[in-house]
Amino acid sequence: MITNSILKFKATTMRKFTQLFIFMVLMLGLTVSAQVIPNAGFETWEANLVGGQQPQGWQALMNTSVAANVVEVDGHGGGSAAQLIATEIPGLGVMSPLLMSDFFNVDQKYGKLNGYLKSAPQGPDTLYIIVGMYSGNDDLVGAGVAFVKQQISDFTEFSINIFYEGDEIPEQCLISFTAGRFDGSATEGSAFVIDDLSLSELASVNELSPVFAEVGEAYPSPATSRINIPFELSEPDELEIVIFDVTGRLVYSQAKQLYDLGNHEFTVLTDDFQSGTYVYSIIPSDGKSVTGKFMVR
Repeated sequence: MITNSILKFKATTMRKFTQLFIFMVLMLGLTVSAQVIPNAGFETWEANLVGGQQPQGWQALMNTSVAANVVEVDGHGGGSAAQLIATEIPGLGVMSPLLMSDFFNVDQKYGKLNGYLKSAPQGPDTLYIIVGMYSGNDDLVGAGVAFVKQQISDFTEFSINIFYEGDEIPEQCLISFTAGRFDGSATEGSAFVIDDLSLSELASVNELSPVFAEVGEAYPSPATSRINIPFELSEPDELEIVIFDVTGRLVYSQAKQLYDLGNHEFTVLTDDFQSGTYVYSIIPSDGKSVTGKFMVR
């Protein structure tokens, strides 16, 4: 009886230990996954080449020793976060803040960029978020685009779908946040706080919003003077379109415009676009954007 009790005790203890071990491994896996993005919680800051502070692994391109429009603030659940705040930059005026990651390695087709944000835009200012996935030859194979215009007083979780055109597995990722307006300006005092970023899930099929019957590929690609993006609506809807370069810089924006049921095309002149790859996002009224890419020669 004593021997049986001891054996049962040992078996129960081993089972609990095994369950605890598996739980710890799973938690470790989740932690490793969350740390794919370097300095994802913006906890570590360092000096850039002109004496300004910026998050390690990220670039705050306008921060100098005398002015900054990306600053360290209190984060979600403690620690630090990155705030993009429109402020006067000597010699330039009030410019759109830009925070861009360095290229970092990935090894799978992540389907979502997640994080937490607070938002206090002034006037028409908008926070644009773009995530690009690249193959080894710097070809853009996947992208996700989102924007925030509303006031958000407390940290709120966000999630952006990343869509891919083919089966190629990305090897590098670039994330950027731009706050302001299309022309590169911003309203002084506009502020957006970003924290606790992560990549998760495997990519899913690019499901169209029900307002779209079809969205065709942009043509001609590469473009020389203009790009056309055909689409068909199953019902009338208000659409807007935004276009970014691969660094996340907003290069074109068309405000909401009502389109009738049927076939249409967006036509954008590209004479002023530099040669390279561009990402576009068509946003219907339900917010389920369609993302694609094109080349300019």
